[in-house]
Amino acid sequence: MTTVEESFNLIDEPWIPSRSVDGESRLMSISGVLADSASLAAVLGDVPTQAFAIQRVLIAIIRRAIDWGADPMSTWTSIWKGGKLPTQQIEGYLASIFLPADVSA
Repeated sequence: MTTVEESFNLIDEPWIPSRSVDGESRLMSISGVLADSASLAAVLGDVPTQAFAIQRVLIAIIRRAIDWGADPMSTWTSIWKGGKLPTQQIEGYLASIFLPADVSA
């Protein structure tokens, strides 16, 4: 008997319910949400606590991925004014955790 091991990568495969600023609802990956955050109105969930939990994971990734330097408030102000997260830093961090984020069924 042969078994097929299925795999699901939490970073690259869409699983996060989201709504864009133009009202479109879709599933997005972690990397997609973080790369397109400026065009998103909300991260959703079946219940509010699910959305909250997903947002906490995204915040944790942002916190770990970004080089905050000696003045984190200045770094955040710069990111906020720029209107976009530093995707290169985030992609580098996500690449470093790629294997643990793969969930086998």
